[in-house]
Amino acid sequence: MMNSEGNLKKNSEVLVFFADGFEEIEAIGAVDILRRGGLDVATVSITDKKEVVGAHGVTIVTDTVIDEVTGANPKWIVLPGGMPGAENLHKCVALGEMIERQTERGGHIAAICAAPAVVLAQAGLM
Repeated sequence: MMNSEGNLKKNSEVLVFFADGFEEIEAIGAVDILRRGGLDVATVSITDKKEVVGAHGVTIVTDTVIDEVTGANPKWIVLPGGMPGAENLHKCVALGEMIERQTERGGHIAAICAAPAVVLAQAGLM
C-alpha cells in the first residue's frame, strides 16, 4: 500500500511476492480479496523491476521490489504458485532469507498451489 506521499509503507501487514511465471488467478485474486478485507497489502517483485509477467502472459506492475522490503516484518508473507513462478521464488536468495526470518520470529506464511512444495518444502519448512 502506498501512503499519501506515494511511498510504500514499510509496515505493510501482508507482502505478496511476484515472480515471472506466477499464476495470475492465485496472485491477483489473493491481493484483491485481502485488500477488500481491509488489510494493508503490498505487492513485491522479486527482481529489480516492478513489471512481472504471469504464466499466461498477464503483466502486472507491483507496488515495490524486494530490495525495498528486505528489512520489513510483515504479519504475513504470501507466495502464489504457478510455474515457473514458484521455481523463481525458490531461487530468490533475498526471499529465502525473508522466509527464514519470518519463520524464526513466528510470522505467518501463506503459500498457494505449487509454492508449498517448491518453495517451503525445499526450504525445510514442510
